[in-house]
Order: sequence, then C-alpha cells, then structure tokens
Amino acid sequence: MCGFSHYPGVGAQALPRLVGVRWRYRALFNATVAICSALQDSRTMDLANLQTKDLLRLQSEVIAELRTRGVLRTMNNPVGDYAEWLVASALGLMLANNSSAGHDAVSDDGKKFQIKARRATPTNKSRQLGVIRNLDKGDFDELIAVIFSESYEVLEAVSIPHAVISDYSTHRSHVNGHVLNLRGKLLADGRVRDIRAELNREISQQTHKAGEISK
Repeated sequence: MCGFSHYPGVGAQALPRLVGVRWRYRALFNATVAICSALQDSRTMDLANLQTKDLLRLQSEVIAELRTRGVLRTMNNPVGDYAEWLVASALGLMLANNSSAGHDAVSDDGKKFQIKARRATPTNKSRQLGVIRNLDKGDFDELIAVIFSESYEVLEAVSIPHAVISDYSTHRSHVNGHVLNLRGKLLADGRVRDIRAELNREISQQTHKAGEISK
C-alpha cells in the first residue's frame, strides 16, 4: 500500500499546514493522479477479460487505497468525498470531522461550507444535488455544489450563499429536506459565484506536481 513511505522520515503529524489544507492531502494526491493517468490508457488493463467478482474486488481495493491516501474519507461512493477534498484543497478550507452537523468544511475566518456533488453520466444527466436538511437552522454559510462528468472532469462548480438556496430549492416532505437543481436561473444569479477556475487550477497544479515526481 502507498502512503507516507513515499516520504522518508516524514510522519503524518510532522507535515506542515499549507493554505488551510494539510499537506498530506496534496502530496498523496500526486500519487493518485499518476494512477489515474496510467489507467486512462485502456491497454493498461483489459477490464473486459475480468470476471464480475474480479471487477468488484478491484473497485473495493481502489476505494480502500484512495481512503488510505487521504483522498476519500469513507468506503462509500467516492463522488462526495472527492468533491470535499478537491474543494478544500482549491479554496484553502479545513475539512470538518465526519460527525460535524450541517457543514463539511471551514475557512480560516470561521465561515462554514456545505459541499454537495453529483456525477453526471450518459444514462443519468440529472443535476439534482443531494437533499439539504435543516436549511432553516443555518448550519452553514455557503453551499458549494460541483457537477462532475463521468470521467470526473468539473462541469459546474459554484458557491451559493445560504440566503439564495431557498429561492431555488423545493422542500419535499418525503425526504425531509430541500432539493436543489444546479441549472438555469440559479447559475445565472449574480449572487452565485462560479468556482470552476479554482477547482480546475488545483487539478492542473497537482497533475503537474505528479508529473515532476514521476520523473
């Protein structure tokens, strides 16, 4: 398994804090990018020749490895964890504990952010975000919403002030929360900030660093 063994003499507690994000997230991302780049070439691994149980085992091992590297924080669908990690890295936020109610990250000045993400695919192009619960409690200051493509490219990424959400969301009693679609007038609202550039810049910088390390 990969981990801090890539950086001799450096332990997790010794890694410095950089722009509000622990350095280990950035360093470990370099290795992750290298793996993803290798797997983009279908000739590297012929998945069609693998049995179903082997594919499921491979998926489980990949998720476990990404969790070990700090990119994912759970063994669940990686979309949410990856979005939280990427947003925190790009905007200099500190990720909250998984048990923190109502928010996922905090800025240096104490502003709280809830982060929602969805991965669009050819068979499911919906841009409906996960249910926003207890909106009236004001547990966060801004909602950051990210839409990924099937290959995890950033299609949309915006920061939405808490006060704006109620203008575009709908409360649905059967899910006990508000539902929000990332499209149309919401994206055109002047109060909503487009942060695609920040996220893509972070991805580009980390990809470049991964290339330098692999040389």
